[in-house]
Amino acid sequence: MAMSNFLDSFNVTTGAVGSTIVRTGYGFQPKAFIIWTSGRTEAVDTVGGFNHTMRIGFGTSPTQRACQATHSEDTVGTSDSDNYTDNVSCLRILGAGGVTDGLLDIQTFDVDGLTFIIDNQFTKNVRVFVLAYGGSDITNAKASTVTSLTGTSNESFTDPGFTPTILF
Repeated sequence: MAMSNFLDSFNVTTGAVGSTIVRTGYGFQPKAFIIWTSGRTEAVDTVGGFNHTMRIGFGTSPTQRACQATHSEDTVGTSDSDNYTDNVSCLRILGAGGVTDGLLDIQTFDVDGLTFIIDNQFTKNVRVFVLAYGGSDITNAKASTVTSLTGTSNESFTDPGFTPTILF
């Protein structure tokens, strides 16, 4: 049994669209990853009241990725919250009014890490975390989005078309 994982963190800056972020030192070629942010927009560790944000994404190839993002304003007079799910990027940063404040995608799965590409310029620096998985035990992987049922019945998914060893 051989499965490897690597936890990585880095800052995404306000670089131009098309800028790449090359991450190395993983010790294996990733086959799948989870990517997320800390919930705040600073690129350093900090605490205190602030807008609530949640961003998480998954990827198993440059064409199989999905992300979920939320944003809720702190200390505003009226409610302002947004939610976004897509399968055209691996990380979306939402700002006030549901505006996209940054879009990061996977470009390549490299021999020793991952290369990301900025698809929509970030308005602020953001600290990003990645948990990468690889190894010979991972033979089938898929990342996708699903539409949940609105009722209370059971739900089954046949979308992958294979029995996955990792499914996001």
